[in-house]
Amino acid sequence: LAEVGITSADASGGRGRIGVDATGQPDGVLEESAMDLVKEHRGPSSIDDLATTIGTATAIYAAEGITTFVDAGIGSPGIDHSPVELAAYQLARETGRLHARGQLMVHDAVFHSLRAHPDDAIAAGIDLGIRTGFGDGWLEIGAMKIWIDGLGTTADFEDDPEILRRSIVAGARAGWQVAAHAMGDVALDLLLDALDEAAAARPNPGCTPAARPHRVEHGALIRPDQITRLADKGLVVAHQAAFLPAFGDLILSITDETQQANGFRCASLLDAGITVAGSSDRPVALGAPLTGVQAMVERTTESGVVFGADEAVDVSTAVAAYTRGGAISAGRSDHSGALQPGFDADLVVLADDPTTVPANQIGSIEVLATLIDGVPAHDRADLLDGASPPRRGCAP
Repeated sequence: LAEVGITSADASGGRGRIGVDATGQPDGVLEESAMDLVKEHRGPSSIDDLATTIGTATAIYAAEGITTFVDAGIGSPGIDHSPVELAAYQLARETGRLHARGQLMVHDAVFHSLRAHPDDAIAAGIDLGIRTGFGDGWLEIGAMKIWIDGLGTTADFEDDPEILRRSIVAGARAGWQVAAHAMGDVALDLLLDALDEAAAARPNPGCTPAARPHRVEHGALIRPDQITRLADKGLVVAHQAAFLPAFGDLILSITDETQQANGFRCASLLDAGITVAGSSDRPVALGAPLTGVQAMVERTTESGVVFGADEAVDVSTAVAAYTRGGAISAGRSDHSGALQPGFDADLVVLADDPTTVPANQIGSIEVLATLIDGVPAHDRADLLDGASPPRRGCAP
């Protein structure tokens, strides 16, 4: 911290937060944009370090009952950045350090202009025309991830609205599933209009099939008129119910009644035929699926206030959001997300039935085992016996 000139909390300049100890001296914790102050000093992480971290993280995922995860933005300029991040995931798989299936969204910042044949309708993308769906059942390229805004107005847009519009149109026309971080309703308007424009143009022959619906990440503020448009387009909303116990009281303190009525919808989306996918936005909120299921059912803030009781769902519906809904959002619904013949043998064994325990105990149900392709990626009995977990992925 001293080498980059961080000597007090004021060094952030309002960008993120610098943690301090009781004496007011920086304690080494940098949050949100404050991480950028040391990112270049630290430099890119090595492929092997990232693969080791991926192994640690995905072992935790398996222990929580996660069989498939989505990394919502490789190429994102975070603290553990690397221009070869995909190679780290490949290495993790090749060396048995990938303990859950991974789908990797690509940050739109790494997209660039491409001079392809006019008939291909590809104006922008990543090199060689790689797009959504490239890979296999263990590791594949997912959506193009684009950040539009946070909760608020056009003043909160992450970039010039025209640049954002062009990026969405170009990505959709080039065959990419679009996953748009759209917290506010103004951001959602931009996304919906851009997808209308993309659909009206001549499609790329290899365009994203209907089985890979475009996604709204968060959709924390959705007006009634937008529900109809979302349903008509077949968009999926990735819903983070765990935000409510974590940030619900804060959100209630800074929003008005109309915003609260439109906030963090779930039941009304499902009633309109919209797929809701259970999500966490980890590490912003707790990532264990059962914690999310409990929050989706209870919708209770830390102080005990119920945030939008009409948007609560029953336990079976919440579980479906983390299984069937997740599979639909990832374009895997033809072989994953349900227990039926011919589907992937991905399942979890729980110590209790979430549909019968009290709602406030769902999140504490123990995951006894997690199987992927019928093979244990996590087995509580093995851990108690001191056995090593099986190696996953493929041989080097």
